[in-house]
Amino acid sequence: MMVPEEEEEQEDDSPEAALRRAQHEAQVRKKNAALVRYRDQISDLMLARQFQDADHARLSADIERLVKVVQAAGGRGGRMNAARETGEEKLSEQAKALTAKLQTFETRASDANHVNRNLEIIINELRRERAEQLALERAKEARETAMAADMRAYASAAHLALDEKERIKSRLRRMRHEWRVEKGSAEQEASVLQMACDDLDKINTQMEDNEEVHSQADKRKEARLIRDRAAMRQRLELRAGYLSSQLNGLVGEFKFLGDVAGLNSKSASLPFSAQDPASSQYLIHTMRSNEQRNESELAFLQSLDTDLGELNDEVTALLAEEKALQALNEADSKAKAQASAQAVIDDLNEAKSAERLSSVDARLVSFQPELASAVSRLYKHFETLETAPVKVLQPIAHKFVPKGLEASAGDEPVHVAIDGQLARLDALLQLMSSRVTRLSVLRQENSEQQQQSEGSASPLHAHLHMFTELPPEFTLAELKAARAELEQVTSKRKEAFEEA
Repeated sequence: MMVPEEEEEQEDDSPEAALRRAQHEAQVRKKNAALVRYRDQISDLMLARQFQDADHARLSADIERLVKVVQAAGGRGGRMNAARETGEEKLSEQAKALTAKLQTFETRASDANHVNRNLEIIINELRRERAEQLALERAKEARETAMAADMRAYASAAHLALDEKERIKSRLRRMRHEWRVEKGSAEQEASVLQMACDDLDKINTQMEDNEEVHSQADKRKEARLIRDRAAMRQRLELRAGYLSSQLNGLVGEFKFLGDVAGLNSKSASLPFSAQDPASSQYLIHTMRSNEQRNESELAFLQSLDTDLGELNDEVTALLAEEKALQALNEADSKAKAQASAQAVIDDLNEAKSAERLSSVDARLVSFQPELASAVSRLYKHFETLETAPVKVLQPIAHKFVPKGLEASAGDEPVHVAIDGQLARLDALLQLMSSRVTRLSVLRQENSEQQQQSEGSASPLHAHLHMFTELPPEFTLAELKAARAELEQVTSKRKEAFEEA
């Protein structure tokens, strides 16, 4: 009768079940020892029976021989009567002794048969228990197989949960950054409003003082009004000049960002002006689109890196199998007697290795166009920035190949093509890093020039800091580390293909 899986798990986990299993194993060991002992006794009894049968046959032959001798000597005469009587007595005594021995041997033989029947019963019982034990072992093996499948499913679910955790962390980091930006903007607006309120309070206080002074005397009132109006006009003019200079600085920063984003060129689809509120939204939308596009390309690059890691693991497994095959070949050279069987095994292993290498080549062939397409898209997006009036880009370096010797896409090895695409991607990342550094340097120089010309640097709006500074998430060190990792993966894959 089969036990349900839940009850079986409870029995396996309880201490009582462990105790019962231990007792059952002890009984099995005892019965096995008894079976071995009984087998030894049976072999001893069978050997003794063989000896007894031999003795019985020998004694029977002696009796028959003596009987024949007596019968032959019976007709010779009276002088043989005494000897005959003496011989008959001896023969009768020997016959009685042999009969007693024969009865003893028959008793022992019956005891041995009885012991054999008991041993057969015990052996049948042990066979039945062994069959039950084998059935339990098979059930445990099936359960272990199911548990292994469940563990693989749990492992995949854990990997998915970790990936979701990383995505949530990235989203939380981006939301915190946006919150800090919005908080800074709100605090700056609040400070501006507080300054305006303080100015209005001062003006109200001055107006009340002026009204009290005007009530004392008309002449003093007119003179005070003239002086107050002149002072107010001067303050307003100074404030208007400061605001206009600040506005001009912000307009210059706005135009500079438009030039960097390529929105102030003739090829722009919409008009770009500092007086147009829609231009700021268009600039922000363009910057966000560029950021989303860069994030998408980075995610695609990370997926390609994951595929490279999987291919690297497969190549490592193939190299391990190749070493195992070489060890088998060395063992085959030492054991020539098994040459034919080992040759068949080597052929099968070589066929499996060739099949796996072909699968890896197929995956590399399918991976190479995707990598080439991604690098081409990055180059295309990178070249669109060259239309901006401020030229901070440098031409992307390529490997020199003599004319007429260029390898076509079909003739070039897959690992060589992937190496070339990774080299182009590395050059593009270095140029993008130098471009960001150049923008930061230009921003600093522009601020210094404005400070020298106007006497004070115009503050940059908080929403524009993220477009002129290096992003905190991806530093130059991280880019170099990613590049080193890609070079290591490419070199390992190249070595694996060269060895293959």
